[in-house]
Amino acid sequence: SLGKNKNLFETLSKKWRIFKSIKATNKLSVNFPIERHLKQTSAIKNNNNIMNYHATSPARFAELVNRDLLEAYAPAAVLINRVYEILHFQGPTVNYLEFPKGTPTHDLITLLREGLRTRIRTAVNYVLKNNQPIVDLDANVKRHGHYIPCTITVRPVFDPKLPSELLLVTFEEKQDSVSHKAIPPTTPSLPDHDSSIIEQLEYELNATREDLQSTVEELESSNEELKASNEEVMSMNEELQSANEELETSKEELQSMNEELHTVNSDLQLKVEELEKSYDDTLNLLSSTHIATLFLDRKLQIKLFNPTIGELLNLRESDIGRSISDFSAKVANSDLVTDAHQVLKKLTPIEKDVWSMENNKKNRCYLRRIVPYRTADNHINGVVITFVEITERYQQAQYLEQCVQERTKELHDRNTRLNTIMKHASQAIVVMKENGRITDFNRAAENMFGYHVDEVLGKNIEQLVPVMNVEPQKAANTTELNVKKSLITLAPQMLIAIRKDNIKFPIKLTTTTIAKNKLCIGIITDLTENLALKKAIAEISVSEQEKLGREVHDSLGQRLTGINLLASDLKRNIEKDDVQSGKALTQIIDQISLSIGEARNISHGLSPTLFPPQKLQDALIKLVKIADKANIQSKVEFSKVLQIADNTIAIQIYRIAQEAINNVIKHSKATKITLRLINHLDQMMLEVKDNGIGIKLKEDEADWGIGLKIMQYRASSINSSLFIESSPKRGTSVRCIF
Repeated sequence: SLGKNKNLFETLSKKWRIFKSIKATNKLSVNFPIERHLKQTSAIKNNNNIMNYHATSPARFAELVNRDLLEAYAPAAVLINRVYEILHFQGPTVNYLEFPKGTPTHDLITLLREGLRTRIRTAVNYVLKNNQPIVDLDANVKRHGHYIPCTITVRPVFDPKLPSELLLVTFEEKQDSVSHKAIPPTTPSLPDHDSSIIEQLEYELNATREDLQSTVEELESSNEELKASNEEVMSMNEELQSANEELETSKEELQSMNEELHTVNSDLQLKVEELEKSYDDTLNLLSSTHIATLFLDRKLQIKLFNPTIGELLNLRESDIGRSISDFSAKVANSDLVTDAHQVLKKLTPIEKDVWSMENNKKNRCYLRRIVPYRTADNHINGVVITFVEITERYQQAQYLEQCVQERTKELHDRNTRLNTIMKHASQAIVVMKENGRITDFNRAAENMFGYHVDEVLGKNIEQLVPVMNVEPQKAANTTELNVKKSLITLAPQMLIAIRKDNIKFPIKLTTTTIAKNKLCIGIITDLTENLALKKAIAEISVSEQEKLGREVHDSLGQRLTGINLLASDLKRNIEKDDVQSGKALTQIIDQISLSIGEARNISHGLSPTLFPPQKLQDALIKLVKIADKANIQSKVEFSKVLQIADNTIAIQIYRIAQEAINNVIKHSKATKITLRLINHLDQMMLEVKDNGIGIKLKEDEADWGIGLKIMQYRASSINSSLFIESSPKRGTSVRCIF
């Protein structure tokens, strides 16, 4: 708010409290020509009191004329601003202004004589509203106890250099009043005297009424302003209260921010420690590596380097901050600065081979790599230059290039030979694209499948080898080729093929992928005779095992039982005479009993009791309990509905599970074993899985051990597929799908 400075500002908006400064005009300083007068005086004295008028300025003459004219003819006037502050006096203003006692003031209303205040206030308000001059011809001023008629003129004064509007108020006595004052008044009669007193009182009453009316209007205006001010004060009070609440909230936020800053400070301290550790690690890494490394900023000035590049580019620790172009290197490095600018411009790494020069001869070869230096916020802050010695690699590359040329010739010759071999190979060879379309078909494949090569070219391999029902396996040492959501692995697979006459026969398919040409080569072997031979061998093996089991059970078991009975009888006879011999016989009897139990287990394993197919689950549960005796945790899982109609299939599945469990107990060092017999699509699956050390499978089944081969023979004898997966320290999984 304005407070006590209302006279210095003009109100533009009470609601928004916008005010305009009203600056008083600068009073012109009066130039007193003291020096010139002194010179004139001295000139007068020196020249016998004769004036030198030619030395006087013409402006001085104009000033004297204007002064005398203003004093003689100009009326009394004052220059005021909008708040009635007198800025300049002109003429005999003492006839209209009365200077009070006490503190001097420039307020026009205060200085006016009685009778002029209401007239001046009304005239000023009119000029301020209408911006037009006004003349009051009925004004009277009280002087020496009498009211003297006068004329008041108020006109606006415009000057673009002044900050606010100014008003010029002039006072001029009427000519008849002056002449009347010059003639001494005669003694009036009593009625005339009373009438003049009445007129004077009426005039004073009218002036008082006008002052009162003006005062009432000003009071009403002041009341409205006070109401508006009160509303503004109330609004400001609410704003202050709101601001106070905001300050309290800000205080709480500052306290919270202070706590957060304390936490951030702790985090920053940890970050500083981490940065120090990272810096130490970086220094140790740079000093220990054999790769010459140099860090440059955007101006290609050295920031950091390791000792290796210090020897290569003749750098020292005192060179940090210098431009890299100031140094001569031991390598042919003329385009280093150009390449660095190129990397900063395009942000693309540049690699070049450079040579170190000794006696103008190439000595060592280096791979120079320039990459952008990126900050954590992905800003480019320079480049990183590394030199890696590749002398041996360069020499090897030259040697390899020569070898490649020789090898290319050999491969061309070999390709010719391979084409000849493929045509005359005894095994069927099929070449396919990555989508399974056949591109080549040799004569052996024609004889095996009964198709001519023209009949199968462009056909899908699934027409010959439907692999949809093959359980996909991904061994650790094989890769896969996806053919219409079917899987053909590089490892040999036992599959079923279809001849031209729709006769199915077993095959062994070995595939090799050529990623560059996107081709797959399949070598197919007819296993019809092999499977018949394997089945015969499996049947002979089963027969021999059953025969051996019966012999162990009937011959060795009965003999051991007889020996056990004789030893028991002997023990009873000896215990009466010799206690120590009785103890020895007791130990012998215990060992014979254990041997009898082991013989029974062996005979049961070699020749198990025949059971119907529906009892296969019970037999597998008893088989898994052997693992429990070996301190191996076992788990069994069966499907709710299992349908095995053939007793031969049940026996072979039991044998496969028996062989797998025996391998786990004897060789795997496992702690857990899981046996599952579940439905699998439209087939059934037996799975034996452990968490042991695993076994190393060979790609060729001919190199498998006797146990794995027997399981493979048993699976093939019932026309089923056997899959074995194993990896070191992850166990082994044996699955048979039948």
